[in-house]
Amino acid sequence: KTPRSLLDSMQKVLREVGVEYFALMRFAHTGEPLDKWVIGYRAPPKWIEAYKHRDDPNADPVVKHSRETVEPFFWSDVIDDERARKARDMQVAEFLVVPVPGPYGCVGTMWMGGGREKLLKYKLVIQAIGLSCYYHLQRHCDGAPDPPATTSRLNKREHDVLDLVADRALRLRQVGARPGNERLQGHRACGERGARRACRT
Repeated sequence: KTPRSLLDSMQKVLREVGVEYFALMRFAHTGEPLDKWVIGYRAPPKWIEAYKHRDDPNADPVVKHSRETVEPFFWSDVIDDERARKARDMQVAEFLVVPVPGPYGCVGTMWMGGGREKLLKYKLVIQAIGLSCYYHLQRHCDGAPDPPATTSRLNKREHDVLDLVADRALRLRQVGARPGNERLQGHRACGERGARRACRT
């Protein structure tokens, strides 16, 4: 798939789990503008234009926190009151922020926009789908900034494992939508453990 078609497919699948908009960013060097960071996005252009830290995303508290954890978190738990007010003025509901782990540390971050309740409910599914797509898109990026010395990309086997986790997570969500499924709880628990293991590899 081309990067454009992959982003379109990603948007279609993520909408099933409550994600209306998203942006994928790789970590770049301090002083690099936003266009050197963004791998791809599906969001209103005005949101990108209004981004407070366009000149250096490293100054963004959300990006800083993404470097310190591999667990998804809500951006409203990190931003200040002024930024939260401006977000509400632009009708931004909430973002689930998904750090992108590599073998030796986080290499990027993903912002998934939607309603908090649904983002929380499908957090692990969103994480697995997002990471699978991110790593595929990363291979298509031209002119990517030099990564820090402590990072590297996933190998083919790791990509394949993450793809399987993402596919299973989406299938579990679809099974869960059917009434009367007595095995759902066991499947869901298994899927969550698998997603956690893959994302921390």
